[in-house]
Amino acid sequence: IFNGSFTQGEFMAFLLTLLFLLRPLTQLSQMFGKITQANISGERIFEIIDKENSESHEEESKVHVTTLKYSIQFKNVHFRYPETNNDVLHGINLEVKIGDTIAFVGSSGSGKSTLMDLIPRFYNLSVGEITFDGVNIKDYNLHDLRRKIGIVTQNIFLFHGTVAENIAYGRPNSNLTDIIEAAKLANAHEFI
Repeated sequence: IFNGSFTQGEFMAFLLTLLFLLRPLTQLSQMFGKITQANISGERIFEIIDKENSESHEEESKVHVTTLKYSIQFKNVHFRYPETNNDVLHGINLEVKIGDTIAFVGSSGSGKSTLMDLIPRFYNLSVGEITFDGVNIKDYNLHDLRRKIGIVTQNIFLFHGTVAENIAYGRPNSNLTDIIEAAKLANAHEFI
């Protein structure tokens, strides 16, 4: 403007153009992060799908899970993630009897979620065993074992739909009586 190469009108047009471009450029940079995150999530989903398909057909001949009567025991449990050299869990011995309430408290990364992921066999133990009423969970049919376990993750996610549809998500053939009973068991019926 001072040198005369820009008029005041041209400068205002340039400034307004920059302001109008600012929002799309910001959205574009955010979109790059979302695309990267979606790509990583997609890879993880396909990894899980491939793992499910590679399960052994011997599962059909394994023991079917019955109602838990006494306890779940962790006997000398050691675990390390695949392709790592360090144990995440070392020599865990624990018995949880029917009716007991157990709380695991610790810093992030201390193994609380990992310990719980071992029960539905999302991972197999490095050493030791987990038993339901004295039967090693490796002896159970995997599909049957997972059908008997309910999981509430640290990050709560509700699907778009009704509360009843969210409650019945794991059992699509549930009727209203089953849904109400599940809500009562979760102490959620009153506020629903």
